[in-house]
Formats: sequence, structure tokens, C-alpha cells
Amino acid sequence: MIIYSSKECPSNITSKISKYLRQFELIGLPYWIFVENSAPIAIIAIGKEPLQLLAPPGTLMAMIRLIGEGQELDVLQRFVVESLRFLVDNNVEYAVVTLSADKSGFISVLENSGFDELDDFYVMVCPLNKVFEPSSLLKFQEVDRGDMRYFIKLAHEFMQGSPDVTLTIALQYFLELPESFIDFYYRLEKFYLAFKDDEPIGVLSINPKTGAISNIGVSSSQRGKGYGRQIMLFGLKKLGEYGCKMAQLRVHVNNKPAIHLYESLGFTVKGRYKTLIWRCRET
Repeated sequence: MIIYSSKECPSNITSKISKYLRQFELIGLPYWIFVENSAPIAIIAIGKEPLQLLAPPGTLMAMIRLIGEGQELDVLQRFVVESLRFLVDNNVEYAVVTLSADKSGFISVLENSGFDELDDFYVMVCPLNKVFEPSSLLKFQEVDRGDMRYFIKLAHEFMQGSPDVTLTIALQYFLELPESFIDFYYRLEKFYLAFKDDEPIGVLSINPKTGAISNIGVSSSQRGKGYGRQIMLFGLKKLGEYGCKMAQLRVHVNNKPAIHLYESLGFTVKGRYKTLIWRCRET
């Protein structure tokens, strides 16, 4: 198996996988391409937290993007062996990979090689081909860059209690986000606060380019009153105004109340995915 850096990989290989590379090029991460018999198998990009918010800021981590999920298991096993050696040699402290839950063979290969299941979630989508209109119960305010620390503080509070393991871990480090990351984050998404009688009771972030509803949270003292639904309606309305044709979100498979809410708004499951994590264990 050959490992090419982003600077030395032959153009005939990078052209085949350009759509996979955009994610890493967008955020300026160095990446390496693993190739077997001229066929690209996977990409590994290395950077520092808070890229995934699964460790303290500054932690060296890697993101693995599998390309050859249709490869034979023996090829994937060789990739795992080579990739773990590569991660150790580069002093990476942890690595994550997300793949379709129906890839049970490769999931088993990863788990047998020291990866642990971190997340099990649905990607749900909703066509924005109808009118979504929140009631007048809540007032919404877009967050300016200068108020992002306040938004993050409220998000840290309002998003607690989810069965989403990844979110639970991320919230540990939410308040530690450096200003440089907040600048980047603010350029990518739109952020809103929801008010009830001049009191902030909810948060929302959406991506107007991808149609993603990234984060939604309601104060624990205000849950069960229909406010989450109103925030979702507002988010869907805004995405439609930005020209998005489809909304998408991720939700943990065990978050039944949230799934029920999303289905009632017109969301359907597009796919089920699992995220696995490898942690460097000192010997």
C-alpha cells in the first residue's frame, strides 16, 4: 500500500477523489491518500482540536475518510494496519471515522483493531417545498460576532441532557473554543437566540450553504412546551429564505422525542451512520 501526501499524489488519483478532498482543503488541513494497486482506499487528514471537539483544544487528531468501502476485507485490513502505524508515527492522539451502519464487515475490522463505537446516528432530510411558519410564541434574534461567547455559553447550558454521546463530549470543551475557531465558525453558519418574554430560552445554528440544522437547544426549565418545534420551524423557514431546497440534520438513534418531532415536521431518515474512534494508548 502506497501513502501519498497531498503535495505528491499523482493528479490521476486526486482527480478521482476531488469531491472527498474538498472538505479538508476548505479548512486547510494536510492530508494523505492511501492507495492500493492504483485505487485510492482512504484519506487521512491531521489537525488540532477544536476540529471535532472530542478533546481539549490543541490535541492532535485525525479524520479518516474511507473511499473504498466496496473493497475486499483483506484490503481494508491492510489499510487499518498501515493507517494505525501512520497515526502513531505522527503522534496523533485520536482518530475518528464515520461510515454507513450497514458496512458491518469493515466496522468489525475497525473494532477488532482498537476502534470503539462513539456515535450511532441518523441523517434526516426534509424538502423545503412548503411554508414553514413559527407562531408568535417566541421572538428570534440573529447573533452578532461580538455576542458569540454569550451564544456559546447559552448553547452549553441549553444543549445538555442529550443521549448523543458526541454532543455530550463536545459540550465539555465548548466554552474553551479559541477566538480563531469562533471566527471560522461564525463565517460558516448563522446563529440565533430564541426569546420568551425577553428571556433567552433557546439556541439555533444553521448552515445556509448546506441546509444543515447544526445545533438546537432549549433551556431545561422550558422543555415540553412546544418551543423546540417553534425553533425548528424558524430554522426551516430561514433555510428556505436562503434558497436551500433541502434541510438536513443528524440525530442520535436513541433520541426518540427529537426523532418524533422531526418526523412530524416532514423529515425522513436518509441513512444510518456510525462514528468510531481510535485513541492512542500509551504502552
